[in-house]
Amino acid sequence: MPRLLKPLLLSTALVIIVVFVFTLYNSPSVIGNGLCANFFLHQEVELWKKEKTLDMARAAGITWAKQQFPWEEAEPRKGEFDWGKFDELVSLYERYGLQVIARLDRPPDWTKRDPRFKQGPPDNLNDFGDYVFAFAQRYKGRVRYLQIWNEPNLWNEWGGRPPSAAEYLALLKVAYARAKQANPAAQILSAPLAPTLEESAYNINEVLYLDQLYRLGARDYFDILSANAFGQEFPPDDAPQANVLNFARVVLQRQVMEKYGDTRKAIWINEYGWNASPASFPKSVLIWQNVPEEMQATYTVRGIEKARAEWPWAWPLCSSPARSGKGR
Repeated sequence: MPRLLKPLLLSTALVIIVVFVFTLYNSPSVIGNGLCANFFLHQEVELWKKEKTLDMARAAGITWAKQQFPWEEAEPRKGEFDWGKFDELVSLYERYGLQVIARLDRPPDWTKRDPRFKQGPPDNLNDFGDYVFAFAQRYKGRVRYLQIWNEPNLWNEWGGRPPSAAEYLALLKVAYARAKQANPAAQILSAPLAPTLEESAYNINEVLYLDQLYRLGARDYFDILSANAFGQEFPPDDAPQANVLNFARVVLQRQVMEKYGDTRKAIWINEYGWNASPASFPKSVLIWQNVPEEMQATYTVRGIEKARAEWPWAWPLCSSPARSGKGR
């Protein structure tokens, strides 16, 4: 999700909505079977807040947690790792019975000559490979699923320069090899791509970007495709269309996978949902549009039902986010 909207998500209200939606949807066949939420608990200081968030998640039947593990916090200087915060988070998720999907990105300043864009790739990809190796090795047997980067089809996620499928693939190759070296059982998720209709030097349509990745041979360097599915102002049943941003647009990415014969892989929905910001927010900042809270809850449930009934390749679905904090 673009940086602009993350601070707009009101954490307490959103947690309540997530709990309401997932509690409403829970049935014996669903609990423990793919309900997921995004967490940014590394931004919380007090332990009780982390525990309260996970209490609410567990009450809602959520069994998967997508958690960011920023590289810049683990390795402030080359080869000097501080795992204290991440150790606490992994242990906390284990205590609450949540399976972790680890998002690995956010390079330290020392990795780039120009560190103005925090999310740009490092100058030396092997530095990132070393971090992926160290993370996968340390949490072997505890954290199996590793997402490599986030939304590289956007210029601001790619160091303030034109996004490049070839450049991202180079990073993905290094990360894939080092993760498997540390833990052969690790499962690598590709970076979720931001839904966009743009085809410019700043942002690239995610369907076209994915096609470029496949043409370059990316299928051999990830185990699971990660994707975003934002409903915008449209209901879950709105049909996928090349010129429309909606929930079902993820089907277009599935069609790219089918085009290249990569049908045995699953798509895991990295961020999912509808925006229900307060009515006072100006439309100019509502990039992902807006729906009333009751409609948000209804659409979220219907979207889960649709995915379970029609998309056997898409599971789990991660709500966006369970507690935002100052999410990046």
